[in-house]
Amino acid sequence: MSLVISLNNTDIDNNTLKRFPFGDEKVAFNNRNLIAARLDIELDNTDRTIYDDRYSGSLFFGVSWRDTDVTVWDTDALAFIFKGRMKNLVVDDRKDTLTVKASNYIQDLATTPCVKTNTANWTPANRIYEILTSSTLGAIPAANVNFSGFQEADNIQIAASVYTNIIFTLEDNKSCMDVINELLRMSNCELFSQENIIHLWQWRQYSGALGTVIRKRDVLTKQYRHWFEDKNMANDYQILYDNAGTATAKTGSDATQIAAFGKKTFLVPNQAVDSTTTADFKLLYKSVTAATWAGENATYGILTRYKYLKKHFDITVGDEFDYVKVGEQIDLDEFDNFVREPCRITEKKHSRDKRTINFKGYFLNTPNSYFARDTEAPGKPELIEVLPMNDGGLVAIWTLNTESDYVGNRIYYTTTRGEWYIEESNLGKSPVQVITSNLTVDGYLYQKFYQLTSGATYHFKVTSYDTSLNESEYSNIVSATTLASALIIDNFYMTQGDPFIASITLDVTNALSGTVPSGFTPIYDDGTYGDETYNYNAFYESNVIRSDDPDTPITTLKVKGVTTSGIMNFQYRSWDGSDFGAWSTAVSAIGVVEVTISSFSYIQVRALFGSSSWADSDNFVIQEIS
Repeated sequence: MSLVISLNNTDIDNNTLKRFPFGDEKVAFNNRNLIAARLDIELDNTDRTIYDDRYSGSLFFGVSWRDTDVTVWDTDALAFIFKGRMKNLVVDDRKDTLTVKASNYIQDLATTPCVKTNTANWTPANRIYEILTSSTLGAIPAANVNFSGFQEADNIQIAASVYTNIIFTLEDNKSCMDVINELLRMSNCELFSQENIIHLWQWRQYSGALGTVIRKRDVLTKQYRHWFEDKNMANDYQILYDNAGTATAKTGSDATQIAAFGKKTFLVPNQAVDSTTTADFKLLYKSVTAATWAGENATYGILTRYKYLKKHFDITVGDEFDYVKVGEQIDLDEFDNFVREPCRITEKKHSRDKRTINFKGYFLNTPNSYFARDTEAPGKPELIEVLPMNDGGLVAIWTLNTESDYVGNRIYYTTTRGEWYIEESNLGKSPVQVITSNLTVDGYLYQKFYQLTSGATYHFKVTSYDTSLNESEYSNIVSATTLASALIIDNFYMTQGDPFIASITLDVTNALSGTVPSGFTPIYDDGTYGDETYNYNAFYESNVIRSDDPDTPITTLKVKGVTTSGIMNFQYRSWDGSDFGAWSTAVSAIGVVEVTISSFSYIQVRALFGSSSWADSDNFVIQEIS
């Protein structure tokens, strides 16, 4: 991890950084409560003139540093680890240190009094956004608040006419966080911090959406647990609303759940008020419509969410799942009776030493509802070949699935077997998702990989997945080695194409400018065919093709040639890394030809073409090397 730490818009010298607590900010919502994060940055104060507020010219001398910005940027991850404000300085001459104590913006919400009176038609989502960003309240920069989540919740609440009054004075002694938490509770919303950005999510009943699949094989051994909680359970509600100046109760209940668990009532407000006058209530829904929506709406209501026991989970996975964020959905699969069981992430914690991530969250699907989904995975593909290209890349070739709901493939690749989630290429980190129509001439799918390590052996395997994101079993594993150099490259004369993923076809203009080998007498001349003799007219020579393992050399070549009125011959020769052996005797390449060769770790192949009337449809392709 490489850090850039900025104090009051000044980047500090990392050589003076003595201690930085790498423990994660607890980016989580705790039920509906944001977690405040604190950070201590310990600096070397041996040279007092750099930071010490007692010395003229230092960073903190004679300046108003309280509540100035503190940011920590991870240049490797290209993400902020921390954003907040400076709260204190601690100078310790015994240790020759100066410690900057900071807290994130959420901490200020817990200590700032909420003074706000507004009876206009504003939704709870809009009220929360205003408290967070108002210069006199939360004062959180708009760039640190994800507006789109607030806008979505606002739209949902406006459509149902869900509006509230808000009346708070300094004498009420309520912090901004207190008020936000009550607005969240009333409207069944969740507020959380994700990479130092505050998000709002309008809770809704699960509707069968698909999330990131985490299979049993992805979870560390014996690192799964779940439990139930009745802390916020509610099967009865009483929500007060403004009825022409009088606070009136809207009530509702679920008799079945009361019989099973006893009566558990959800109250708004959540404390007794000895009055029925609207003006005496600090937060109040403005209509019976809003109170009814909050209590029993089938998608968003209290009785929909809280009438069952809440089921939580805790899993530990590898850090390849770092892209999964707090607030997102995952689907647990292959856990005993779990089949794509949807869960929502409420907490994410890294263990950098162990390269693991701990996720906590709750189940979305049962017992509230159950959605029957397609759980049949497509058939596993067969990885036909992985071959080196003369430009340093590799091309993977595999079979095409025929299921009607087939979508695409995931390609896993690595230079270290068993570690399938660490390698990177131009397509991204393994595994890469491929939705492609790239077909070889003989009906296989293919994908090219670049930005690979020169001369390294890569191992590949492939899966297929369908519209329900069911993933197949792994294919066979095939390995290939990237060319260490491009000294020996494909050589074309009067031909063009790719022998592995497309085909070699005629190019009488010789646009690729091949080098004519010794003893080869072409009869093409400026695009004409010359005489009627069946001399060789054109040729293709491959780059050097390597076995992935010297102990498992190449033994078989399978090629296919198609021509209507000519000859097409095939040759190969070995290469020991410096010198070539002799070319083999030319054999006919027309049709599918499988050639058994002596065991070589390196070979080069050549196709020779001769015809008096070459057709555009004539072609040559290498189908398999094993």
